[in-house]
Amino acid sequence: MLQESLRNKPVFIDSLTIEIVNFLHRHTHRPAMGNQNESIGLLLAGTVDIVSARTRFTAGPGDLIYIPRDLAYTSTWAGSPQISFYSLRFTFARPRLAPETGAVPSRYHLQKINGHDDAIPALFEQLHSECNKKDGSPGQALSVFYQLFTQLTPMLRQEEPETGNSPVQRAVRALETNPALDFSVPQLARFCGMSESNFYLLFKKQTGCSPVTYRNRVRVRQAIELLAGSQASVEWISQTLNFSSPAYFRRVFKSFTGVTPHEIRLREHGL
Repeated sequence: MLQESLRNKPVFIDSLTIEIVNFLHRHTHRPAMGNQNESIGLLLAGTVDIVSARTRFTAGPGDLIYIPRDLAYTSTWAGSPQISFYSLRFTFARPRLAPETGAVPSRYHLQKINGHDDAIPALFEQLHSECNKKDGSPGQALSVFYQLFTQLTPMLRQEEPETGNSPVQRAVRALETNPALDFSVPQLARFCGMSESNFYLLFKKQTGCSPVTYRNRVRVRQAIELLAGSQASVEWISQTLNFSSPAYFRRVFKSFTGVTPHEIRLREHGL
C-alpha cells in the first residue's frame, strides 16, 4: 500500500540547497565526521578523486557522484585551472520504522552514478535556477528535485539494510538512542548477551571502531547539529552530552572533525 510505503521510506525533504562551487587548481575536502546531509554532485570542470574506508573512484566533467551523510571520506580536486561543480545537498525526514521489524533503513553507497541520461544536467540547471530566484516557488523547486531524484534512484546502489538481528545492533541502538549515557563495555556486553571479549571483537568488526569511539562519534554528531541549529554554548552542549569537561569536549570534537566547535558554526559543508 502507498500509505505503508510512505510511512517507512525517506520521501519527505527536511532541507534542500544547491549551488555552483568553484575553485582554482587544487582543493581538498576531508570531513572526518562526514557531511550532515546527503550530497549529489555534477562535475562541470576539473576532476576529483574520492576515497573512503571502502571505496575509491575518480570522476570528471559530466559525471555524477553521490555521497551519503555521516561518511568520513576525502575528496581531492584538480583543475587546469578551473574546478567547478553543482553541489546538491539535501536531508530526508527520518522514516518511522515498522515496530514489528526493527529494521534500520537502507542507505546508498558512496559512488559514481553510472547510466544517467542527458536530461539530468538540465534538471540540475533548472533546480539551481528555481532555488536562487528571488520570487521562486518552493513548490516548483521541490517538484524539480523529486523529478531529478526519481530519475537517479534506480541508478543508485544500496547497502543491505541491517535487520537488527545481530546482537551488536542492540548495543548500537542503545548508543544512538542514549548518547549522553556512559555505557561501559561490560554493560553493553551483558545487554547483548555476550562475553566482553566476543562483544568487543564483533562490535569493532561490524562498526569499524570501539564502543567508546562509536559513542563519542554519536555525541559529536549531535553536537554538530546543536552548534549548527542553535545558539547553545559549548559549555551547555558539553554538559548535555555528558562530557567530563568543556576542554575534553573540545579535544574529542576536534579529533573527529579536525576543527573547533566555534569553527563548525562558521563552516559550510560542501562535497
